[in-house]
Parts: sequence; C-alpha cells; structure tokens
Amino acid sequence: MKKTMYELLGMVKDGKTPKKIMYNNVVWEYVKHKQDYRSRHNAELFFNDEINNTWIMTHLNTQIEILEEENKIPEKLEEPRFNKGRYYIKDINGDYSEISGIERTFRLKINEIIDYLKSKGE
Repeated sequence: MKKTMYELLGMVKDGKTPKKIMYNNVVWEYVKHKQDYRSRHNAELFFNDEINNTWIMTHLNTQIEILEEENKIPEKLEEPRFNKGRYYIKDINGDYSEISGIERTFRLKINEIIDYLKSKGE
C-alpha cells in the first residue's frame, strides 16, 4: 500500500506504526525500543539518520510503500467427541481427555469465527 511520507508521520503519531516500509528500494523494519525504522542492510535509522528538517520539508509528498504482513487464518480446532454424556478431545499425548461444557462452547465459537474469516477472505 502506497502512502506519502506525511501520512507515515501521521500514522506514527497516532500509534499505528507499520512494522515494515520500503523507501528507495530499501526495506526498513520498525524497532520498538528505538522508536524508529532500521535498514536491513546497515545500522542506519530512518528518522534519525535519513531525515533532517530540510529533507522532510521537501519530501512530505514522497511515496513510501507499507509492507503488510500476511495474517494467516488458523485452522479450525478439533471437534470434541461425545461419549456417555461427556465431551473429549485428544490431549498432547494423543489420549482423549474430558473437557468442560464451557470449553466445548468456546471451541465451537472459535471455529465459527474461523469459518467467518475464511468466508470473508481475511
């Protein structure tokens, strides 16, 4: 997604800082403790080293690209098995362990949310 430098500064100000941007064919990754972007190729910082007051005034409309990370939709949770009035799922050892009714309800609701997200393609 393309944005201007001015829009990027607004996003940073509003706390919606993108994790990765591309400027001049260089990928910059946000470093939280520095509150700045760092180039993958060297140690320079984007705002501290690349930009100064004169530069920023002449490049506010310069296009940068925000590199989005893919949000992968998780696979659905295993459906609980019903046996003799109780619900069971496989545990980490491969054995079946009893689960509570509320846990079953949560699992079913999580699966509904996953189905909804997949139907929207998000």
